Amino acid sequence: MRRIFQYDGALNWYPGHMVKGTRHLIQSLPDVHLLIEVRDARVPFASRNDVLQSQLTKVKRQLVVLNKSDLYASKYESDIRARIKSEEGDSKAVAFACAKDNKSVSNLLRTVLHLASHDATSVPVRKVMITGIPNVGKSTILNALQRTASRDMRRADAAAATPS
Repeated sequence: MRRIFQYDGALNWYPGHMVKGTRHLIQSLPDVHLLIEVRDARVPFASRNDVLQSQLTKVKRQLVVLNKSDLYASKYESDIRARIKSEEGDSKAVAFACAKDNKSVSNLLRTVLHLASHDATSVPVRKVMITGIPNVGKSTILNALQRTASRDMRRADAAAATPS
């Protein structure tokens, strides 16, 4: 039985497709008005992408969304907010969200709309980028925001169509 495994190459967990995606993301940052970084609320610092952190300063408006907030101990929320602000800068907004909870997603949507429209110039379209490591819920958050925005638009349309 072999007792030693000798490997002289460098070990790297960061696969090539992630390197390519990171390069493309960094090139796109100057055009982004709001960057949403999704993390897992249960592991808010272990679920950030440290490779990107130094590059993210190129985006003026940033929102850290701590997803899966229904699965963590909320008593640590203020400590987590304070640590993010102290380690990553005061300019980052922090939101706790649960993509399965309509109220939570509605609050998140209001925050996103506020941040995306803040300092709006004559640019009619705002670019928002969502980023995060695998399995933190980026797609789930995006789908929940879209579902909530569509629902709110239907309610507004119904209210406008109702004669008074």
